[in-house]
Amino acid sequence: MAEERSHQRLKKIAHKCNQVLLFCCIRARRKIKACNNGVEMSNNKLDSKVLENWLWDAACIIRGPIDAPKYKDYILPLIFFKRLSDVFEDELARLSQGYNSSREVVEALLVEDHKLVRFYLPKNARWEAVASHTTNVGEQLTDAVRSIARENPKL
Repeated sequence: MAEERSHQRLKKIAHKCNQVLLFCCIRARRKIKACNNGVEMSNNKLDSKVLENWLWDAACIIRGPIDAPKYKDYILPLIFFKRLSDVFEDELARLSQGYNSSREVVEALLVEDHKLVRFYLPKNARWEAVASHTTNVGEQLTDAVRSIARENPKL
């Protein structure tokens, strides 16, 4: 039952995201037409204020009923976690290239010696692992961040 509700919720979110993308595309087309007529464009460049307004409107549509100041409580940790995962993946690739080894060999080395990288992310605390969950995502994210903190006390 809970899985079905989660699946339905994900479908609603996907539908809403598609609507937002469609809305943004339509709005962008209208603005570009207006820009081509010289309305909000100087030297064939889109005004950054207009672009900022489009992005803000899209964020408001995606955010839904949550107040903007509270939204940062959800989004900023998620962005931070994604950035940590991306940097760690880059370091894995760099080490694989440097050692002329496969990713699996490098990961085995990292389990033994975390000092080879700036910070270490356990397998269960990487973006792919958390993003693969469709239920209890908040709990999964919290567990992942706690796991990262345990492995990297200096972070």
